[in-house]
Formats: sequence, structure tokens, C-alpha cells
Amino acid sequence: IVVQLRDVPATSAFEVLVNETPRGLIQGGETLPIAVTPYRQYSVRVRPRRGELLHFDSASRIVSVFPGNVARLTWTAKRVVAIFGRALWPDGTPVAEADILTEDAIGHTDPNGYFQIEATPGAVLKLRTANGSTCRLPLGDAREVNGYAAVGAVTCRADDPNKTRVEPSDK
Repeated sequence: IVVQLRDVPATSAFEVLVNETPRGLIQGGETLPIAVTPYRQYSVRVRPRRGELLHFDSASRIVSVFPGNVARLTWTAKRVVAIFGRALWPDGTPVAEADILTEDAIGHTDPNGYFQIEATPGAVLKLRTANGSTCRLPLGDAREVNGYAAVGAVTCRADDPNKTRVEPSDK
């Protein structure tokens, strides 16, 4: 079995488990060959070694190995940050009870517009209220400390660049 990590930060270390038994360590960009007995089926997965926040496929993958074949398994992972903040409409009212979407995460604001989401640094959050009002929340370069970033109060921008005003929900 050959395990490979692609598009993973070079500093991120993973443990490779075969049938839930640790069989080696691997870092971003590396490849790890693992010798196994042929004519058997194996469950293979990876798990992060350090406490960093990463989005990756944590499910086990099942492979069967026969003499002369190699099972190649590849994982990708993105570094994410736990982001805390408050979403506000341009008039200063909270974006309350809105769904939050980003490339690889979902979240929700509370009645006061506060939210927490694990997203890639510099993400743009898309917010949508129950009445259909939408806006974008650009997070920019939030200052990260130990995997967490407090962005404070952030004003939502119009979803449509031609639109001059974002309508708040249920004023």
C-alpha cells in the first residue's frame, strides 16, 4: 500500500492507520510505502498528529492487495482556522439567524449576529437569511493565534456588486 499526501501543508504530520493499527508517519507532500500481506483486505485512514485544525477526508478506505499490485491512496488537507465574529448589516443591525456558507464549511449566526466557523484563512463567507436576504462577509487577513481568529464586528457587503444596498431581514 502506498499512502500519499497532496496539497497538504508541509508542516502537517499524519499518522497512517491500517486496520486501526499505526503503521507510520507522513508529512505533507510525502509518500509512505507500507508492506502488507497479499490476498487480504485492509482498512486505511490517516489522522493528524498535532492539534492543528485541518479539513480532510477522515473516513477509512478499503483496499484489497494481491501479489504484484500496489494500492495507491491519496489524501488532501486544507489548513483551517476557527473564526469568531459578529455579522452586521450596513446599518449596524445584526445579521440574525442567517446560514453561512463558504468553500468547505457551513455555519449559522445567532439572534445577535455572532458566529463561529472553521474556514480557510482569508475566506469570504456567504450569508443568507430566512427571508432570502444575502450578503458576503469578507474576512480578509484575520489575525490568527494558535488556530483561532477573532474578527470582531464585520459589515456584510452586497452579494451583487451592482446592488447598492443590502436589505436586512425583518427590521
